[in-house]
Amino acid sequence: MAWKPRTSNVNLQAKTCNPASDNEEKPPEIVAFLSKVDKLLQEGHPESALELVSRNNLKSPWVTNANGVCLLRLDRAQQAVNLFRGLVMLPGVVTLRADAPIAFKTNFATALLAHNNLGGCLSVLHEIKDEENPVVQQLRVAIQRFKGSLSLWTRLQWRMGMPPGGPVAMDFPLGNLE
Repeated sequence: MAWKPRTSNVNLQAKTCNPASDNEEKPPEIVAFLSKVDKLLQEGHPESALELVSRNNLKSPWVTNANGVCLLRLDRAQQAVNLFRGLVMLPGVVTLRADAPIAFKTNFATALLAHNNLGGCLSVLHEIKDEENPVVQQLRVAIQRFKGSLSLWTRLQWRMGMPPGGPVAMDFPLGNLE
């Protein structure tokens, strides 16, 4: 079955839904484009990177992923969640697509955590099942630090189903292009 992300109502979405997976080679034009976006992000210019992404006419889920990374870096987590959800989940299904690239899955987990959805992030991390992945490790460390900062009472409430309030601090650049 060919991998295709579903569409969403987010107006910053990429213009296509071509198949993608970790094992698939990206076309040279996508590699070159992602390199330009990455350079802008590394220089600390997520606004310029988002502008570049939004005015391109390349059709690829990797472009949608780049769009989501820019949104994360601009603290627009809800929009990023919507984009990444379309890349990693099928409509009406609550599990991740097995064929979605790990970068899309870890970006989805990061966006959920940035949007204060700790339970959703933990669920995605559980489904990824790759504890050696550097992003998974960074997210786990951030969550452990957050858990360690909670009072005993708050931890007990969490175990009883009441999620703790407040954001989880992430001290690393949010989102990865690959």
